[in-house]
Amino acid sequence: TFNITAPTVTAYQWQVSTDGEITWSHIINNATYSGVTTSALTVSNVTSSMVGYKYRVYLSRTGNACGLNSTAATLTTYPLPVLTTPITLRQCDDDTDGISTFNLTQKNDVISANYLSETFTYYTTLAGANIEDPNFLIANPIAYTSGNASVYVRVVNSDGCPNFGRIDLIVSVTQIPPNYVIQNLYICDDDRDGITPLPFDFTTIQNNLAAILPANTTIKFYKTEADFLAETDAAG
Repeated sequence: TFNITAPTVTAYQWQVSTDGEITWSHIINNATYSGVTTSALTVSNVTSSMVGYKYRVYLSRTGNACGLNSTAATLTTYPLPVLTTPITLRQCDDDTDGISTFNLTQKNDVISANYLSETFTYYTTLAGANIEDPNFLIANPIAYTSGNASVYVRVVNSDGCPNFGRIDLIVSVTQIPPNYVIQNLYICDDDRDGITPLPFDFTTIQNNLAAILPANTTIKFYKTEADFLAETDAAG
């Protein structure tokens, strides 16, 4: 929308130039333009060929036959964020209740290659994401508890343009037998300061797990359950 403020004006007529301000044509209301005789011109259904068009408004008032043209404004468009959507997040079900905790930010780099310069917010519905409805906003996307479901991400680039994607959440049942027990690891604390002189070696545990899991399984270790669920190293 193009706007002009001119308090003493009694009539407006918006004009367009498609040749760099060499010639100007009056605009009429149609599927592309509305408000052509008001202080606000709305341009809809913008196509790539319209980028660079110039717009001005002819101002007139009762008792002044000369009128005045406003300064020209240029129609500029900005690209939307380019997203990969939908994507899938899988999280293990640690107690077979069909519910787990997801880190929705985990695949921001997969959703958009420009994720470092964009803003991501997450919603439980697409309609909520469209209008930024706080009632559907996911306040803590790093620890979102859910069963199998879909949530929606609103991505805004540096130009303020939003685009929307879908994240499908899948809760996977673990393939580790329920009676499997991970062995404890011990290291002697020679000076009783509570700090181990050597790092713990998880090789045996990793090999034992690898022996009962599919060949393409990746095994990682985390310091806390929260880090495990979010797949981060927040605990340092």
